[in-house]
Formats: sequence, C-alpha cells, structure tokens
Amino acid sequence: MANKVKAFLKRFLPSSSNTFMGEVAQLKEQLRRMQEEELKAVNDLRSLVIDMTSDISDRIEIMQGELSQVKARSDSAIAQISHLERGSESGRQSIAQADREIMESVCALEKRLDELSSALKSVGTNAEKGARSASEAVWANVFHDTCINSDWLDDKAFSPGRWAVGYQMLYVMYRILDEVRPKNILELGLGQSTKLCAQYAAHNSDVTHQVVEHDEDWIGFFRSNYSASMANTEIVMLDREMKPFINDSVVRCFAGFEERFSAQKFDLIIVDAPYSADMKKFARVDVLSIIPQCLCDDFVIIIDDAHRIGEKHTIEEIERVLKAAKIDHKIGRYHGDKECDVICSRSLSFLATL
Repeated sequence: MANKVKAFLKRFLPSSSNTFMGEVAQLKEQLRRMQEEELKAVNDLRSLVIDMTSDISDRIEIMQGELSQVKARSDSAIAQISHLERGSESGRQSIAQADREIMESVCALEKRLDELSSALKSVGTNAEKGARSASEAVWANVFHDTCINSDWLDDKAFSPGRWAVGYQMLYVMYRILDEVRPKNILELGLGQSTKLCAQYAAHNSDVTHQVVEHDEDWIGFFRSNYSASMANTEIVMLDREMKPFINDSVVRCFAGFEERFSAQKFDLIIVDAPYSADMKKFARVDVLSIIPQCLCDDFVIIIDDAHRIGEKHTIEEIERVLKAAKIDHKIGRYHGDKECDVICSRSLSFLATL
C-alpha cells in the first residue's frame, strides 16, 4: 500500500515532493527524539521520585524510631514525676507533721522557759528583798548601837520603813547630827526623821529646824503623838502643786517653796517629800530651786528613795548644778530596804562612806 502511495505521489505531484518527504522524514525523526527525551525525562523523574520516596521513608522511619524513644523517655519521666509527686505529697505530709511537732515542742519549750524565767526572776526578787531586809536589820543594830549612849537622843523609839525613812538613813542622819553639828536644818517631809532632828534641835539652842509638810491632819496627829520637845522645830505647811520641770511636763512640788526658803542658808537639807512614787522623770525637785545659793560652805543634802528613777534624775541634776557652780562635792549611797544618797561638800566627804 505504501508503495502505491509513493508511486501515485511521484506520478501526480511535482518534483518538489521529494523535498517534502524529506522534511516529513525529518519531522518524524525529531518527533521520535522528542518522544525518547520525554521518555528519558519521565524515567529520570520516576527515578528521582523513587529515590526521594525512599529517602523520605528512611527519614520517617528514623523519626518514628526517635519519636518512640522520646515517647518512651517521656513515659518514664511521667512515671517518675508521678512517683515523685506521690512521694512529695507523702514527704509534704511528713514535713508538715514534723513542723507541727517542732512548733509544739518550741511552744512547750518557750512556755517552760517563761516559767523558769519567772521563777528565776521571783528567786532574784526574793533574794534581793532578803538581802535588803538583812541589810536593814544590820543597819537597825548599827543605829541602835551607835546612839545607845547619846546625850541628846532621849526617845529612841522609831518606826522606819514603808513610806518612812529606813534605818540606814536614820544612822547616817544621827552621825551627821552628832558629829558635824549642823546649825540650820531644812527637812522636806514630816515623819521619823523629824523625831531625830527635833530632839537634836531641842538640845541645841543655836539650831533651827524647819520641816515642810502639806497634810494638816498628819501635822495634828504627829504633834499629838510625839512627846519629845520641839522647841527649835518649826513645821511649815505648804500646799502641793503640779508644774513642769526641765523636760518633764508635770512634777509634784511644794507651792511657794522657793519664795519661802531661797533667802536662807542651810548646812543640812533632808529630802523625803513630797510624795513621788508616781513620778516618771523627776521627783522632789524643790531643792533645785534654792541651790546653790542656799548652801553653807560646809553642807550635806540627804535624799531618800534614791533608787527610784525620779529621785535619780533629780540627784543627777543637783550634781550638775553643783559642778556648774564649781562647788567641790562628794556623793555616797547607803543601801537597806530602800536607798538614800548623801551629797556633801568636799570638806565632809567622810559622810559618803560611813
């Protein structure tokens, strides 16, 4: 058939048909090559896809293996965490219980320590009271032995203690009266010390003894029950008032005290009033309104209840005033149930160590 077609074409087509046929042959050749190239490209692509698929499969397999390992480790970790949580809960409960037991022990120990501290404080307080009482008893014997043969102390019955002066102060006062022989005595507070000073003044006509007291009823009671002579003793009744002093807002004082005594001179001042147990900073400051101008060259100031804070500050202020005035002095303290301080001129310094 093909030969018949070629013969027909050769018979009826012009001579250029050979050329046409050549071109057709070329086209067919080109088409064949293109088909081969396409087939090769398809094969190459298929090989590439196969290679990539294989590589991806390998990677997926590796990743699946790693994922399995991670999951296994995660499961292990979760199991460990769960175990730890259970253990931690148990541990927390144990710790909480231990904390409670420790706190109970601490509270019990603190309570016991408080009890021991209170007991120790009580023992210390009782021991101090015992020591003070023993000291007071000694002072009582010393006082009575000292004045037993006194030529001017006729009434030797005293009731010291509590609000009154103690035996240590009576002893010091007796020594001062008997040996220093003061002439002008100022006493703040009517009481047991007055019995001593009044008898001394009554036996010495050149002695003046003034006692400051605010309570009219107490003055009347004292006069009616005190049998010894008060010939040279004057009781000066001054009301009490509250007024500021230095940095203290209120201090109990005798009204008109400075006006009454600032122009006088004293060689013995005894301070045991006004009432001062409730004072917080200063107490019994009246004497500070008249010193140093009221002091003789040789002087003694005795202050009872020197262990209390108010009196301590007043004593410190007295010393400051004396130092500012360049007055050489000595101070000594005597201990019994209470304490009293003796502040004296340097010439009488032995009175600080009786």
